[in-house]
Amino acid sequence: MESPILYRSWSGFPVHKMSYSLAKDVDFCGVYTKFSRFQGYAPIVEFSALKFGIAVEETVVENYLKNSALEPTFRTKWKQFEQVPMQYSKNDRDWQTLNQSGVALMKEFTEVRDMFPIYKPEFGVVFPRDPEQVWYEGTRLEYICDMVSHPPDGDILVDMKTSGRSYPESSESEGYAGLDPQLLVGALTSGIRRVAFMVFVKTRIPKIQWHMATVTEENVGHIDAWLREQRNKLLERRLVRRTGFRYPDDHCTQCNFVLKCLGRDEEAAKVVRQKESKETGDFMGSLDDLS
Repeated sequence: MESPILYRSWSGFPVHKMSYSLAKDVDFCGVYTKFSRFQGYAPIVEFSALKFGIAVEETVVENYLKNSALEPTFRTKWKQFEQVPMQYSKNDRDWQTLNQSGVALMKEFTEVRDMFPIYKPEFGVVFPRDPEQVWYEGTRLEYICDMVSHPPDGDILVDMKTSGRSYPESSESEGYAGLDPQLLVGALTSGIRRVAFMVFVKTRIPKIQWHMATVTEENVGHIDAWLREQRNKLLERRLVRRTGFRYPDDHCTQCNFVLKCLGRDEEAAKVVRQKESKETGDFMGSLDDLS
């Protein structure tokens, strides 16, 4: 069966593959999906938290693969963002504050690194490993895992995160990592049922948390049904604006495209832009479904 085209991205690239991030966008709001994936709108200024997370994750990966020193590696990774325009939260403040936070986290990770069940790790693993395997009615579902650990008692899918606050403590039997939709997609595509968060908490006293859980077959079934629903919305173009705005805790207040939805295009142009398309269209378009 030929894999159906779910949509054509902003650069004209045909997207065949399903992913958690694509399903999340469709479920969040159809208009958001059209703006970001079909038309290629993106924030002019990105949040610093995203770039900081990239620097931390790349530092940790290099440490495991090359045994590189954590603190100097982080400094090098974060240095590349020093002159990049970014939006900082109240707690993150500025580049230097996050630089200090990152160094402190790497010092803490040096102390606790060997406490985690990380054995023969693989990074950036694409599931399913078989490139020809499809998921549902000819569509391939892909999940890119931050890390796969291979301890003797069974594999673990690991999602590395940075956070401004600690996650609540929990035992493995009641661990909420097993309810995380992204990790559930990983469990569905990989067949691995043990999942974990490795959380780098950038509070005043830095902390590295490990939260592991075993996902249930029931919840894997729930995520499978949810993914199918979002796939069918894409194919049938059932992409409508999410209804309702209720201040202050509302999805629209956190959306980059709220000004466009309000018809205030001149103001919207100050905060969002369309990606430069055709020069790098084929390459960039191929990344749309994995963003």
